[in-house]
Amino acid sequence: MKEDVLNIAQIKDGITLAINNALSLLNESTKLFENKSYARSYTLSHISIEEISKISMLLRIGLLTRINGEVNWKVFWKKFKDHKNKIINNSFWVLFFAQYVAGFDEKWYVENSQKVIDKKNDLKNNSLYVGFDGNKFYEPSSIVLFEKAELELKFAKATVIMVDSIKQNLFDLFDKDENELLRMFESLENYSKETLVEFLNYYEEIITS
Repeated sequence: MKEDVLNIAQIKDGITLAINNALSLLNESTKLFENKSYARSYTLSHISIEEISKISMLLRIGLLTRINGEVNWKVFWKKFKDHKNKIINNSFWVLFFAQYVAGFDEKWYVENSQKVIDKKNDLKNNSLYVGFDGNKFYEPSSIVLFEKAELELKFAKATVIMVDSIKQNLFDLFDKDENELLRMFESLENYSKETLVEFLNYYEEIITS
């Protein structure tokens, strides 16, 4: 089956809709938190972060399109629908924020990214479904309490609002031609168009390898 191929107009539309949906989820999460429904608030905060993680995926595909790099559309669409891959893509924004957080250990985060991803995915599931720990069943409200819900909501707000604020800057990148975009990456170590294309296509595998 032929995979869907996106043009720049569709990519921009996808970014706008993903941001709008993340803002809507964030609004609902805030209301649930205020009503002390912490497990469900956590779920929607997490999902809003997953939704906003699509922006980095679409951004990379847009850049690939603009530099006339070969896009692996089959891999892209598989990742676009996969929950763990969306959590991996959230690391794009985590590392973006790192420069503003005193004491954030980027090296530790990258080296332990797979553990972080698995833990966050498990916690999201535990915030929504009844689970079993080998001895007894437990309900979501016994796993996700105030502190976890508050932290996830704060991070979701920071991420979603930040990405929404730079949406036009992302769109401006798509207005640059191939040579302009390639010049932006020339200062990177071991830079070449081929390595850039590989990074943009296989970011998730590179982060977790």
